[in-house]
Amino acid sequence: MIRIFLFFIGYVTAVVPTERIEALTSAVFASKISVKLGKRRKNGRRITLSESAYSELLPVLEATETELLRIRHHGVPHIWRLYGKRYGIFIGSAVMAAMLLISDEFVWRIEVSGNENVSETEIEKALAKLGFSLGTYVDGVDFDVLHNRFLAESDDIAWISVNMHGSVAYAEVREYLPSDDGVKEGAANIVAAKDGVITQVSVKNGKREAVIGDVVKKGQLLISGVMEYEGKDTRYVYAEGEVYAVCERRILVNIPLSFDVKTKTEPKTTRYGIKFFSREIFFGGKGRIDEAVCDTITMYKDVTVFGETVLPIALVTVEHSEYEVRKEQLTPERASAIAYAEYKKAFIKETEGVTLLSYDTESGLSPDGSAYVIECVLSVIENIAETKEFTVNE
Repeated sequence: MIRIFLFFIGYVTAVVPTERIEALTSAVFASKISVKLGKRRKNGRRITLSESAYSELLPVLEATETELLRIRHHGVPHIWRLYGKRYGIFIGSAVMAAMLLISDEFVWRIEVSGNENVSETEIEKALAKLGFSLGTYVDGVDFDVLHNRFLAESDDIAWISVNMHGSVAYAEVREYLPSDDGVKEGAANIVAAKDGVITQVSVKNGKREAVIGDVVKKGQLLISGVMEYEGKDTRYVYAEGEVYAVCERRILVNIPLSFDVKTKTEPKTTRYGIKFFSREIFFGGKGRIDEAVCDTITMYKDVTVFGETVLPIALVTVEHSEYEVRKEQLTPERASAIAYAEYKKAFIKETEGVTLLSYDTESGLSPDGSAYVIECVLSVIENIAETKEFTVNE
C-alpha cells in the first residue's frame, strides 16, 4: 500500500556515497525528513523518499556537501512532467483501460479442442450461426441453450462444452465414434483397389463376383451390393468382406550426386507488428529487406493483463532469414550409402501388413551418371477390397 501511495504522489530513489552516509544520515534525522534507507551497495547506500521530502532534502545536501548518485524520479507526477502534453498517450491509456474493464464481458478469441475430423473453422462457423462469435456479449449467452442447439444441428459432434476464461472461449468437443454394431446403412460395392490375382475371397455381406485365380484390374467389381432373388426381387445392401490377391509393389530410390543446399546469410530481417482480431498491422523492424530468397518465421504472443485477462491483441514478430543456394556434390560411394538407408525405410514400409512372396532389386548409377538409383519390385499378398458407396434411385 505504501508503494502504491508513493507512486501516486511521486517518489525519488538515489544512492548516497559511502563516505557521506554518516554525515547525511545525522543531518536527515536532525531535520526530521522522512527517508527510507535501503541496502548497502558497493558505492553507497540506497535511499527512497517522496518528492516533497526530496525537496526538503536539497538544502541538507548542499549544507553537508553531499552529491547523490543515480537520482531517479518515479510515479505519476514524473510521468505527467514527461508526457503531460502528449495527449495521444493518455487517450490510448483511456482506451486500454476501457478495454480492460469490458474485456471479460466479450468474446475476444475462441479456442477449439478435442476435434480430429471436424476442423476448428467448421466448429467456429457453426457457433457463429447460433450467434456466438468474436465480439459476442458473454452475459447475453445461455450456454446450456447454446450447447443443445449446437448438438441438434450437428451430425458430427456428440458433445460440446463452451467455457469462458477471461475473454477467451474454450470450446471442447467430442466427435461421434464409428458405429461398432456391425450394421451399416446404405448401399455399397467392393471393388479392386489395384491389379492382382485373387487368392482368397471372404464375403460378410453382398454377392461374390470374383473367385480364386481370377486376374482382376483396378476398379473391377469383387463383391456386389445388389442382391437379386429369383429374378423378381432386388435388394440393395452395404457389401462387406475381404479379398486377398497377389499384387506387385515397386520401390524407387533416387539420390542425385549433385543437389542444391540452402545456406543462411546475413542480415536477418525482423519486422514487428500487432494482430487485432484477424488483422495484422506492422509498424517497424530492424535490418533491410531485399529481393533475396528468405525463410520466414512468424511468432505470435498474446497480450495479457495480470496474467488472467487476454486482450484481443497479439504481438507479431516476423523473421526473414536470407539464404543462398549452392551446389553440393556427393561421391558415388556416399550416394550409395544414403540410397540404401532410404531403401531400407521404404522396404519396411511397403512390406508392413502384407505377406511378402519375393522381391527383385537392382542398383547402381543412372545411365547419365547423375544419380545413384535403387529399384525394387516386390510380389506380395494383400487385401485389395475397396468400398464404393452408391445411391439407389427408387
